[in-house]
Amino acid sequence: MALPAAHTNYGEMMESRPGRAMVELHDEAITALLAAIEAIGAHKIEERFNETAAAMQAVTALYTMIDQTNGGELAVNLGRIYHDVLAKLGRISFDSDPAMLARESIDLLKPLRDAWDGLDRREAGEEEPVAPVQKIISGVKASSERSEVIRSEVSPA
Repeated sequence: MALPAAHTNYGEMMESRPGRAMVELHDEAITALLAAIEAIGAHKIEERFNETAAAMQAVTALYTMIDQTNGGELAVNLGRIYHDVLAKLGRISFDSDPAMLARESIDLLKPLRDAWDGLDRREAGEEEPVAPVQKIISGVKASSERSEVIRSEVSPA
């Protein structure tokens, strides 16, 4: 499923209000994953596939928007997180517990979404962000690493 036509102008939004574009892409991914979880529970395979594909498209857009040249360690850490989410999404159709992978992906994306929202609001003069992005990324990175350790311990060899 392609992203809605209203969301094809992220390049323009990135120039005027980049934080808002990042928030909306996170929202699209999270919304698609929530719909995928519902489809998984209802055994709607095509809907699960379409929603997972929409989430992958949004996360891929997030990944490609990272400024690898000037972003430093922050860009590297964001890239790792988005890569981890994409890897989880790629396994949804083949995993014995696809809803768990979708929930884990949401757990990784939600704090980043909130951090981008806080930054965007601060840039717009609306309010201060709740937590610095670097602190959130460190927490999400640690959570991702714990999740992989748990999965490797639970998964059959």
